[in-house]
Amino acid sequence: MIWGHEVRTLQPCGSENAFWVQLPEAFKQPVSNLTSEPYQPMYAEVFGYLEPTAAGFAEQYPAQFVVTEVNMVTAENPNRCEQPTRPDRAFGNEPFWNATYNEQKVTFTQMSQEAQEFTVKELEQDLTQTRVDYNSGSLTIDKQICRDSMGDSLYGASSSLEVNGKTFKGCSTLSNQADQELYGSYAQTQDDGTTITLTLKPDHISETRYSYADGSNDVTENGYWQSLTNGKIEATNVSYQAKS
Repeated sequence: MIWGHEVRTLQPCGSENAFWVQLPEAFKQPVSNLTSEPYQPMYAEVFGYLEPTAAGFAEQYPAQFVVTEVNMVTAENPNRCEQPTRPDRAFGNEPFWNATYNEQKVTFTQMSQEAQEFTVKELEQDLTQTRVDYNSGSLTIDKQICRDSMGDSLYGASSSLEVNGKTFKGCSTLSNQADQELYGSYAQTQDDGTTITLTLKPDHISETRYSYADGSNDVTENGYWQSLTNGKIEATNVSYQAKS
C-alpha cells in the first residue's frame, strides 16, 4: 500500500495492478505517520469492498477499494506477501507475550517460558468487541487503533489479557487466511450461439469476453469483481474493446 497526496493505492499480493484506496478517517493520519519518506511502500491487511472510482487522481485506476476494517499496516517491511498463514492472535511488548485463540482454547506464551493452554468457557462477540473467558482469566479485544510500542506498525484492534490476576496489554490481529479461491473462468453459451466467458483473476480484476457465432470480432470488457455477503459474485465492467 502507498498512502500519499496524489497516490493512494493498494496493490494485491502477486499482482501488477493497483486499486485506489480509501481509508477510514481515523486511520488516515496515523498511517501517514508510519512512513519516513513520501510514497513509501507499506504492507497492509485490510477488509472492505470495491466500487467505481471518482474523478481526480483515482480515475486512472480500475476501481477504488474502500477500507471498512484494518487488520494491520506496517512500514517496517513491505515484502510480507509470502508469510505463512497465522491464526487469530493477541500480542504485546514489555514484556513480550503472545496469545492465539479460537472457540476451543487460548494458548498463551511469554518469552523463555513454556506455553500455557486454557480451555474456553465462553466466547462473546459483537461489532466492536470480542471477549474470551477461561478458568484463569479472560482475553478482551476491542476494535480501535493500536500502535506497536516497538515498531512502525498499526493494528485495528487492541487487546487485554488476564492470567491468574496479572494483566497484559497489547494489540490484536485476525488470521491472514486469504479469501475463498473463487477465481477462474466461467463460460455460458446463449441461444443465438454467443459465448460469454467471465474470467476472475486472483487480484480481483475481471474480463468478460463475448464470442459470436457469426464470426464477428470478439468484444472484451474489463473491470473488477468481488464476492458478496449473500454468496454471489459481482463483476463490474469499466472498459471494453473489440478484438479480431
